[in-house]
Amino acid sequence: MSHLCHLKMVGISTIIKISMLRLKMLFRSYRFTSDEIRRQSLISLSN
Repeated sequence: MSHLCHLKMVGISTIIKISMLRLKMLFRSYRFTSDEIRRQSLISLSN
């Protein structure tokens, strides 16, 4: 019984780690694209 509980805890922590990594990657790519959009709009405004 305790072994099953331990497995469940490990699985939950792994899922949380993976989702946190995904969120970090999403946030990073979102920030990158927003920076790109800002740069493109600045370039188009200067032209």
